[in-house]
Amino acid sequence: MLLTRAKSLLLMTLLASIPASVWALSSDRDQPVNITADRMRADERQGISHYEGEVFLKQGSLEIRGDELTVHLQKGEVSRIIVIGKPAELQQQPDNREMVYSEARRMEYNTQSGELLLIDDARVKQGTNRISGTRIHYDTRNSIVAANSDSPSKQPDDPQSDGRVRVIIEPGDKPQDPGE
Repeated sequence: MLLTRAKSLLLMTLLASIPASVWALSSDRDQPVNITADRMRADERQGISHYEGEVFLKQGSLEIRGDELTVHLQKGEVSRIIVIGKPAELQQQPDNREMVYSEARRMEYNTQSGELLLIDDARVKQGTNRISGTRIHYDTRNSIVAANSDSPSKQPDDPQSDGRVRVIIEPGDKPQDPGE
């Protein structure tokens, strides 16, 4: 029972720290947003802009790549971002942590709730730690991560892909013995 509690605590610590601040350097939000794509369509009345074809978004350390990117505005502010790709990729440098890399076929970020949803072949990597599953939901405001697998999706080139959630936690540095 004690071992199970220790493992649960370790897992919760990892999950709380993996993407622990979608994940930004504190200066990222003050940087301009730059988007490049092959095509763009904006509907100002609806507050939606849609980008297609090798889409690249950069804001400070944040980089997003995908086949499609849709930005929803509400009262002049970004309220939701959807990225679709094979895979869509997101990377960002958190304050005082290693770079965070995420990928999935679909990513949805709600700026009002602070929730990031990675859908279909979802993976998050920070340093040597990893989490993967069919879906990864991250509540950035409350540092809560949930990963699940809706159905097995075995990949022929990956014997580990049996559709289950995978978490790899590498051991941290051990304190040095003063006698060494």
